[in-house]
Amino acid sequence: MICWMRRRPAPWRRAITAWTAVAGAFAFLADVRPALTETPLDLYRERIAMAAAGAQCRLFDAGLTAALAVGVSQARTSALRAGYTDDALDRGAADARSVVGGMACQSARVQQSAQRTRDAFRAYSGLQRMSFPGDVGAWRADRAMPVHSASWRLAQDAYAGQDRVVFGLAGREGAEAVTLSVASADGADPYAARLVVRDPARLPEPLLRAGNAPLSDRTPARAAARVILAEARAAADPALRPVGANKAVAFRFPADAERALQQLDPREAVSVELLYPSDRGDMIHTAFVEIGDFDAGLAFLKAVAR
Repeated sequence: MICWMRRRPAPWRRAITAWTAVAGAFAFLADVRPALTETPLDLYRERIAMAAAGAQCRLFDAGLTAALAVGVSQARTSALRAGYTDDALDRGAADARSVVGGMACQSARVQQSAQRTRDAFRAYSGLQRMSFPGDVGAWRADRAMPVHSASWRLAQDAYAGQDRVVFGLAGREGAEAVTLSVASADGADPYAARLVVRDPARLPEPLLRAGNAPLSDRTPARAAARVILAEARAAADPALRPVGANKAVAFRFPADAERALQQLDPREAVSVELLYPSDRGDMIHTAFVEIGDFDAGLAFLKAVAR
């Protein structure tokens, strides 16, 4: 069994449904506009405004602040998918912060919006599991971490050819790491795995095609990629196997793999390459994983009521 590394303490509408537990609390800018609008940009501005008010007026504890971060991250991802540019979102965020900056912390609008957010957080903080759907894949997040067995904290299912794959953040006993679990279709086991991500130092922004491109077209050219080799291999704990598999192999990646995933654009994808020995040299089976709401999933794991 892998010994886990410790770590430091429209399509947009479909994605937003994952936030229904607290969505109603974020209509903060509606208090200073004539009517609530429904574009992804407006939703992003509203969530930025509530987070800014919380920081400016010290309205919320650490758990609720982390919950707000989930909402901001999801709303930004959805707006990007809807076609808004980074510049447009940055301008919208600056506008929202400017509105909040001119409001008095003790005003009725601020205090009432803050109380609605606290009330919604009571329901949100009780959630153990949450799904973050993307264009193709979906991240499933689970706050529970069993003491005596491994579990997926944040995971996405995929295929490498005919091989079933689960990729994400797994752990046990308070330790977790980026992990890959694979159940081979023919029973053969891969001897190595590597994660291929865009290297921001070589390519600061992803090259994205217009429209809903397949995940294979959202990965970087090899010349602009960084390859992260798995550092450990073992039989997968039963809880980490793909659904229905009676055996699987798990690979653990180094700690900087999580940081590398966090640096990526939600619209892009990464590839995971599985290496199998053969008489003709290595055979490579490749799985593609959508970045999507990876950041929002991480924030959800940390957003626990205190």
